[in-house]
Amino acid sequence: MKTRIFIPIVICLFALTVCTQCKKDTTCKAIIHVYYSNNGIDAEEVAPGAYVTIGQNANYAEFAKTEGAANELGVFEHTFLYESSLEVIATATRSVYINDTVATPVPYTGSTQIKLEAGETTEIDLLMIPIQ
Repeated sequence: MKTRIFIPIVICLFALTVCTQCKKDTTCKAIIHVYYSNNGIDAEEVAPGAYVTIGQNANYAEFAKTEGAANELGVFEHTFLYESSLEVIATATRSVYINDTVATPVPYTGSTQIKLEAGETTEIDLLMIPIQ
């Protein structure tokens, strides 16, 4: 009699344990390294404080949008709830010295795409070039 009750309880506990361990992580971490570039090919130096926007297009859902400043190493990080492919835009102003004496503020901008996959961290480099 006891085994008739015990066996179904063990099976239920085993099934519950297996099902809770199968839950897949759907979060996606994005790491964007932002750099200044004069030619759009070579990274010259990191862009601390660059303003980064991700998924700001009107077609994107609210959970796929974020914005903020890159840290002192020129890195912007954010964790998204779902996988997606998003547009990334960065802007900043950099002081450029002319004749080693006069500092002129020059606006920089750059854009790229990032493809986020469930349970993974995606790192990309974004080069910003001067706006002319």
